[in-house]
Amino acid sequence: MLIFRRLRHLTILIALGLSPAIASADGQLIIHNARIFTGDSRQPEAQALVVTDDKIAFVGSSAGALSRRSSATRIIDAAGRRVIPGLVDAHAHSGPDIKGQQVRPSAGSKAAPEQLLEEITRLAPQGNDWLLATVGDQVTSDTRDWRASLDQAAPNRPVMLHAWWGHGTYLNSQALTALGIQEHQKDPFDGWFGRRDDGTLNGMLREGPELVLLRQLIDDGDAVSASAAFEADARRYLAWGVTTVHQISHNLSADSALAALSREPSGLRWRLYAWGTRELLQPSARLADPAIAQALPARVRVAGVKWALDGTPMERDAHVRAAYADRPNWFGRSNFSDADLKALLERGLEREEQLAFHVVGDREIERLFTTMETLGSAHLWKRHRVRIEHGDGLMPDLFARARRLGVVLVQNPLHLAPMTTASSGDVMTERYGELAKQFQNLRATISAGIPLALGSDASGSASNPFLNMMLAVTYERHPKQALSREQALIAYTQGGAFAEHAEKAQGKLIRGYAADLAILSQDPLTAPIEDLPKTRSVLTVVRGKVVFDELEKNALSLQH
Repeated sequence: MLIFRRLRHLTILIALGLSPAIASADGQLIIHNARIFTGDSRQPEAQALVVTDDKIAFVGSSAGALSRRSSATRIIDAAGRRVIPGLVDAHAHSGPDIKGQQVRPSAGSKAAPEQLLEEITRLAPQGNDWLLATVGDQVTSDTRDWRASLDQAAPNRPVMLHAWWGHGTYLNSQALTALGIQEHQKDPFDGWFGRRDDGTLNGMLREGPELVLLRQLIDDGDAVSASAAFEADARRYLAWGVTTVHQISHNLSADSALAALSREPSGLRWRLYAWGTRELLQPSARLADPAIAQALPARVRVAGVKWALDGTPMERDAHVRAAYADRPNWFGRSNFSDADLKALLERGLEREEQLAFHVVGDREIERLFTTMETLGSAHLWKRHRVRIEHGDGLMPDLFARARRLGVVLVQNPLHLAPMTTASSGDVMTERYGELAKQFQNLRATISAGIPLALGSDASGSASNPFLNMMLAVTYERHPKQALSREQALIAYTQGGAFAEHAEKAQGKLIRGYAADLAILSQDPLTAPIEDLPKTRSVLTVVRGKVVFDELEKNALSLQH
C-alpha cells in the first residue's frame, strides 16, 4: 500500500509538471552520511542535518538526525559527499542580451582593427539588422575616428562594437540615427560621448550612454523572453549549488527585470540591484513601481541601487591617484560631479536604500569615502552597509577608512585572471606599473577586517563559482593575496549573505538558518586545484525545497 500511495503521488506530481523531489508531506528532509561544511566556527563539521519546512532544524551526527525521521521524511544518504551552504553570486549580469548578427573575426575580441573592419565590410551587404562585434583593447586603444571607419565599412547598416568588459562602445552613423542620438547631443550626468574637434560625435559612447543604448536594443517590455533568459541562467546556477544571485540590472529597467524574474520558475532566489540613473534623483522616484514590488514572490526582491562611479583599467577610465604608466598625465575620470555624487549618497541615506558602487580606481574610492564622511558618521554608514563593487583600488592606506565606514568589498575573481593587452603585456602591469602590486587585494582585505563577498560579474559559463574560486585561490599575478579555499568558500556563502544584510538568516548551516544548501560532486576544499571548475551540485535545496536533483532525477526516494 505504501508503494502504491507513493507511485500515485508521483503520477500526480508529473501530471502537474512539478519535480517530485520537492515533495515531502511534512516538509522534512534528512541528509546523513555527509561531510558538512557548516560555516560555524563553533561546529565547523557535521555528519548530518535535518530540514523542516524552510529552516535547518538540526545539525550533528547521523544517528541524531535519523532519530528525527517520520514516515513522510525524505532521507538522503550523501555517501560521504561534501555539503555546503548555498552559494551566493554577489555580482551577476544575467538575463537577455542584444539581438543581431554577430561579427566573428578569426581572432575574436583580440582582433586587430583592420581585420575587424574587413569582416564588417564583408558582412554588411548580407542583411539590414544590427551588426554586433565584441572587441578588445586593440579597438579601445585605437584613437581613429571609429564612426567614419564604420561608415565606410557598413554605410547602410547599423553597427555596434562593444568592449568585452562592458566599458567602451562604438557606433556608425546608421546606428546613431536608429537610436535617435543627435549630432550635438549633450553629455548625460553619468557618462559622455566621444567628439571630433568640431563637436560632432565620433561614434564613441562611454558609461551612462552605453546603458541607454543597451536597453534600447533589448526589448525592455518583453517579460516572456526575458524570463526565459533568466531561467536558462538560473538552471545553470542551481546545477552549481548557487541558491542566491545578486542581479545587477544593467540590461533591463528594475520594473521589467522584476516582472521577468517573477515569472522565472526555477526556485532560485534573486536580489535585484537597480541601475542608478538621473531619474532616480527626482524626489518622487522609486527604485521600482510599488505595485510590482509588493506583488513579488518571496524569492525575488529589490535589494538596492548600483551607481557606476568610474570605468576600468582596461580602457584607462578607472580614476586613479598616480598617472597611468602607459598614458602619461592621464588619471582616468569620474562619471559624476562632486555635487551629483553627494546627491546620490544623500538619496541613499534618506530612502534607506542599500548603495552599491562600481568603483575601481583608488582616487575614486578615496573620493567616495571623503564624501561619505562629510555626510554622516561612521556609525550611520555602517548601518547602511555600502557595497564597493570590484574595488580594485582599495589600497592598504584606505583600509582603515573602509573598515570604519563599514563598507563591503564585492570582488570578482574573473578580474584576477591573467589578461593580456594588445601588446601581449599584463593589463594591470601595463596600466599601473609597479603600483599594480598594490591593487586588487584579497587576503589583506580580510586581514584588515573588511567583509569580502565574491561574485562573477558575468553570465553564462563564466558565472561558474568554482572557476571563480580557483582564480581566487591561485591568483597568479599576486599570489600573496590569494585566498585559502576555506576563505573563498566563506566569501561565496557568508560574504554574499552579509552583503545583502542577511547574515543572521543564511550563509551557514546552523539551526534556525534558511535551508539553502548543496551536495557536491567533489569536495572543493580538497579536490585538485585544476579540477575545481568541474565541481557540480548533485542536489540543491533552496528554502527547504529540492530544486535541482541529480541523485534521483525523476524518482521518489523509497528510503525511510
